[in-house]
Amino acid sequence: MIIQGKGPASKGYDVDALATQFARLGKMARDMPRSFDSNGITYAVDSPSGGPNSLGHLLPGRGFLPRVDLSTLGLHRRPRYVLDPSAFRRRMDRVEEKTRKERDWDRLLEGRGLKVVEGGAISTYDGIIASRGAGKAEDRTFTKSSITTVATTWSTLVHAGGQPPALTYLATTAPTDALLDRTNAAAISQYLTSPTSPDKKYLLTFGFGSAQQINIAVLVDILNHSGSYRMTVSTAETVVTPTLATRQYGPGTGIGNLVTLVVATAATFAVGTLTLQTVDQAGANTNAPALTTSATATTADTLVPSTAAVSGTGTGSFFIPLASGQTGVQAIKQNTLSVNTGTGGPLAGLVFFPLSVVPGVGANAYIERDSTTQIDGITELVQASSVIGFLSLIVQTNTTSSGALTGFIRTVAG
Repeated sequence: MIIQGKGPASKGYDVDALATQFARLGKMARDMPRSFDSNGITYAVDSPSGGPNSLGHLLPGRGFLPRVDLSTLGLHRRPRYVLDPSAFRRRMDRVEEKTRKERDWDRLLEGRGLKVVEGGAISTYDGIIASRGAGKAEDRTFTKSSITTVATTWSTLVHAGGQPPALTYLATTAPTDALLDRTNAAAISQYLTSPTSPDKKYLLTFGFGSAQQINIAVLVDILNHSGSYRMTVSTAETVVTPTLATRQYGPGTGIGNLVTLVVATAATFAVGTLTLQTVDQAGANTNAPALTTSATATTADTLVPSTAAVSGTGTGSFFIPLASGQTGVQAIKQNTLSVNTGTGGPLAGLVFFPLSVVPGVGANAYIERDSTTQIDGITELVQASSVIGFLSLIVQTNTTSSGALTGFIRTVAG
């Protein structure tokens, strides 16, 4: 995704391309579980140029909120599901008293960030400098081998080789699941150390560069991994006793977590429907809206809601939309295909929380997100747990391969 270099000299970017990208982000946010209205969950989106000028925030269930007013950017028609900050703030003012949520919005719109860890051991930039100077810094590089992808389609790099090595998808005839954290060998975070009380661990920066253009890279913490869901049966593939995710980034267990299915090996769906049932944030078994499947071949490591073989609400996203009123996921309970004539597969399941959304700028270009200076604030890596999570990447590629990718993360404890 490149939005610079084509527009008027006074702006330095292509206004039409910016509007198109905002519309994509708005649709993506709209399809997410409505965890913004219920719990104030947001996901920050970096700008292609990096630095302090982030694009804005995804408001799950609402839309995309840019950092500045649309008119300031030269957009005189508001794309669908894109919110204008000033107008949105006026609506918030009418319906909100001086509550905590409104004060958080003040900080967001003034560029000071929403994702501030309450009671955190580090709350200032001086605190970061002091802790890193005291030997509590951990900076790690990682590499992922190129995988075959489909252009402008979402894939996961969890199964790509490199350092760390590939995660082996669960392959059992009776579906099961497992919790993941940094102790699993395939985690980008495997060489980080978990904090020792009273310290907490924070993600400061995340950057990457690839031999092929990555349109968008999403750094995620995968909490629960499940499989395998066969494509050759038309009965429910059920995890009898799901293992509930315990790490949390929202105000309660499961809130803000997303879910997706991954094509474990190359497969062809049959014409029918796919229905995913999850354990929601309240512990109830809840069906997501059914997705329509078609007889289309899919590539290994492709995310199901993104592939041309699956259509319906959320197609083109890196997550499966949830039921109305559902604000998060703790585990996958079962998956059901309405017909049993699919081939290949099976499907694996991932429950995850997005930590950083970073648009790319082109092949062989490095881009880094600095959460200490951008609008969301530093991100705590461990909450309601003593072990750092399983960090990995979900990417939307621009061509038919992901390219050899090198990444870098910077952390601090304190």
